[in-house]
Amino acid sequence: MAVLDWLAPTDAPYRKGTIPGFDGRQGRFHMYRSILEALALTIHAAGTHMATELGTAYRHTVISGGGSGSDLVMQIHADVFGVPAHRAEVNNAAGLGSAICAAVGLGAYRTFDEAIDAMVRPGAEFTPDQAHHDLYRRLGDVYRDIREHTDGTYRRSYDIFG
Repeated sequence: MAVLDWLAPTDAPYRKGTIPGFDGRQGRFHMYRSILEALALTIHAAGTHMATELGTAYRHTVISGGGSGSDLVMQIHADVFGVPAHRAEVNNAAGLGSAICAAVGLGAYRTFDEAIDAMVRPGAEFTPDQAHHDLYRRLGDVYRDIREHTDGTYRRSYDIFG
């Protein structure tokens, strides 16, 4: 499991990225996959927090950007979220979002929903595997609490070395 604190937050400058649990049986693939999984678990935790505040739930996710070109990344996101993951047809989501805003602002569409319906096309869909989702749900509990175990060690070394 990877802890993605290579860029420590300002309120916890002692934090360090770490990959606990590796014992030499794993190789580069395992390290790479643990980073992809940590990214998905981090996005899931933040997204779930926001969805809870809004009183809504995920029906699907849309993944865009460079990582969305990887079938592995897409499947991990589907499995972590437990809902279908769609690859964005347009890889430049920020540009598309800007175009949607411009289209509404210029009056080409009356509402954002209308513009989105007209301008956004989902790409390939990845269906979650229930057994994998159950595993990621359990790993998510560990991931959520892992800093309780690593922060003390990193805080002590930060106090010594800065």
